[in-house]
Amino acid sequence: MPIVETKCGQIETVEHGAGAQAFVMVHAAGAGPHAFDRLVQVLASEERRFVAGARIGYGNTQLDGDGDLIAQNTAATDALVSHVARKDTVLFGHSMGGLISLLSAANGVSTGVGNLKALILYDPILVTLLRTDVEAERTALEWDRTIIAKLQAEVAAGRPDVGVQAFIEAWNGQPWHKLPESVRKQFIGLAEILVAETAATSYYPLEEEMLRQLGIPTLILVGERSPALIHLAAARAGDLIPNAEVELIVGVDHMGPLNNPKLIAPAIERFLEGLS
Repeated sequence: MPIVETKCGQIETVEHGAGAQAFVMVHAAGAGPHAFDRLVQVLASEERRFVAGARIGYGNTQLDGDGDLIAQNTAATDALVSHVARKDTVLFGHSMGGLISLLSAANGVSTGVGNLKALILYDPILVTLLRTDVEAERTALEWDRTIIAKLQAEVAAGRPDVGVQAFIEAWNGQPWHKLPESVRKQFIGLAEILVAETAATSYYPLEEEMLRQLGIPTLILVGERSPALIHLAAARAGDLIPNAEVELIVGVDHMGPLNNPKLIAPAIERFLEGLS
């Protein structure tokens, strides 16, 4: 896979196409840049270029500097958007990648760097937008923190398979035993990075004012069968981001970009067509 050299280090990428419209794509925890391959096949055209970067802990991405996982991955996404340097770049983020893409888009708006045309988020994990004084949101927050605590405890006890199984079944909506053995081994091998990523994402202090200042067209896609946390946080984000659109994708779960790209692509195409 191509290695992109940036001011914050090297980023391994998966790239498709060479058109003028660029999609910079940020993957979910436990996934990787190839998780977008099927969605890219559906969206591909002569006018488009797709660049999916491997985040820290995935592939040969090696970043310089300090900061937590969120800060480092956001800086890498900023650098990748600048590297692509298209006038109508679309930034697409899934799950944890949705949080990182949101932060990167906000950086681009505040600095004027990146030339973003639009931001598209699928099931972004924006946990700290949830309000503890609203019962449904507090329950969703507690659900997330319970899963994270289970993952942390089992990995610390030397039972990463148990912790990862609980995490994957909660978020992916399918029994662990139905996943191919190679996929289960891959997830277990990522146990330590999953512990770090889930905690960093769940506790990241999002500022509502940042969302109110996000002045680019934004589409938030939500899987019908995704956890309640996603639905509630997406609704909050949709209220805060000016002119954001929130669209429910029927029949799809949290791993929609990987498992059901043909159901997601029409919403993306409609959104982009409306910007033309």
